[in-house]
Amino acid sequence: MTELRNLENKIQEDVEGLREQFPNTRDLYREVCALLFFRYGITPTTNKLYQFVRKGSMSIPTEALSNFWTALREKSKIRIEQTDLPQDLKDVAGEAIEKIWVKAQYTANESLSALRAEIETKETALLKKVDLMTVKRDVAIEKQQATEEKLLDKKSAIETLEKRLFNAENKLSKNTVEIEGLHQCAKERENNHQHALSLITQDINREQSRASKLSVELDTSRVAHKNSQEQHKVDIKGLEKQLSDSREYTGELKGKFQLLKSTNLELNALLEEKEQKLKDIIFDLANPKVREESWIDRIQKRQSKRRVYLKR
Repeated sequence: MTELRNLENKIQEDVEGLREQFPNTRDLYREVCALLFFRYGITPTTNKLYQFVRKGSMSIPTEALSNFWTALREKSKIRIEQTDLPQDLKDVAGEAIEKIWVKAQYTANESLSALRAEIETKETALLKKVDLMTVKRDVAIEKQQATEEKLLDKKSAIETLEKRLFNAENKLSKNTVEIEGLHQCAKERENNHQHALSLITQDINREQSRASKLSVELDTSRVAHKNSQEQHKVDIKGLEKQLSDSREYTGELKGKFQLLKSTNLELNALLEEKEQKLKDIIFDLANPKVREESWIDRIQKRQSKRRVYLKR
């Protein structure tokens, strides 16, 4: 089966090559006859020719096959007559070719009969199909007539609907104008509303910005106030310490002042005493006699007073 299929594929390839060389249908069938008989050793038949060529009507391969055998027979006779062969070999060659011709003609006739039978079978089937199609056509015509009547009724109904639709479109057109006017008013109101909303939004944004700035300033003030309070606490503590130190220093100064005051009194008394002594000395110096008599007593008195002062 595989070899047969490969052979048929090879023959089909060669036929396609001949199709390009011989565009005429009869010439193509003639060359395919020669291809099958001489190259592949296959006796050409109408069915085989049409199987590989598939072009034109069935009468064309039949005619081409008949012309092929006629030409082959004539060419064979001429070649035998011109050959320098003995007469008995010419007779044998002629009989062989005649047998080939008869067999080929018989095969061709069988193929033609089979083809005719196949055609008749197909023709019968086609006639049955035609009859069936005729019945279907008649039914379709009846349906078409009924459909056309329905279409006429529907056409009248459609015309009525078109009139209603026309009136409705006119009414809709008027309503559309009114609606467009309402849409325009609504659009203007919407634009005004959007404008007012935009202004309000701007005010809100400004107030929010101011509130945000005030919040920042308040936070800054709180921090500064807190820092200031802490600094005041530090300053108060410092001042309290300074006050305490000042009070302590004032006490010390008061003590020193009292001591100085007391010392000053003593110094004043001592100064007065010195002044008095100085006066006495001056007086004594003025009176030599008194100075000489009491010199020793004065020295002793001075030494005694010095001892008392040192003890203090």
